[in-house]
Amino acid sequence: MSAERSGDGQGDLLPASLSDTEVPGTLTADALGNLVINRGVRDMFDYFLSASGEESIDRIRQRVQLRARRALPSRAALQLGELFEQYLRYKQAAGGTSRNNSTSQDISIAQLRDQVTSLQRLRAGIFTAQVIKAFFADEDAYMDFELAKSAVLQEPGLSPLARAQKIATLRDALPKALRDGISVAESVSTLNAVTADLKQSGGTPAQLRAVREQLVGAEAANRLDQLDDETQRWDLRVNSYLSQRQAILVDPSLSELQRDQALAGIRTGQFSEAEQVRIAALERIHDAGLKLPAQR
Repeated sequence: MSAERSGDGQGDLLPASLSDTEVPGTLTADALGNLVINRGVRDMFDYFLSASGEESIDRIRQRVQLRARRALPSRAALQLGELFEQYLRYKQAAGGTSRNNSTSQDISIAQLRDQVTSLQRLRAGIFTAQVIKAFFADEDAYMDFELAKSAVLQEPGLSPLARAQKIATLRDALPKALRDGISVAESVSTLNAVTADLKQSGGTPAQLRAVREQLVGAEAANRLDQLDDETQRWDLRVNSYLSQRQAILVDPSLSELQRDQALAGIRTGQFSEAEQVRIAALERIHDAGLKLPAQR
């Protein structure tokens, strides 16, 4: 959706940040003409409010009211307007709560739980139970998962496999839509945290495989195993090349031209063109005395 008409009938383009986008959520009323409250209503509110840096709240309010009049009978449209005002109050109060509580990056699980409790109390003072469930149920379920996961990661005395099993159980308990929507970044972050613990404790390849299967499944674990094999083979090739290179560089019988020719021959014989670009970068890192990064 790239344009929308204002309430006075004049053409009015959406703000730049919303151009060429579609308004989310479908507004509907029930058989009695009351607004059907669902997550789509909140998504629509958030969509228009995302342009609050470009437009005034009054202008955004007009957009919401216009959309309500177009899509809903009068009673439901009035209810949507009232709900939008409640949502505005909530957003303003929740923003203040967040700023007051975000004083440290090293916030504890107990502090996070206090923040969640504060938000829940705030919602209860503004919205009905029906609205709270429709607007925030998924958000609360995911926050509960994150808090429980953080507690597992910090729980002393657990083996890496036990941590992985507990986290997998927590994830399986989520509603399917949430479980399917967990980001790759979150899964990778969790996997890295647990496997780092395993490696630090001297875990075996079999234990690493078991942890991976618990957290990302057998198929992804297979890909990670393959990636490990590729990394190991690459590291062996790089270390072998660097040893040969060092021997050539310190050979007093070779001229500078002969050294360059010998090194060029090794690179061409052992690495593809794309790999040679990486090798050149690794040579600079190695010569600077820095630790070589993982290449795959």
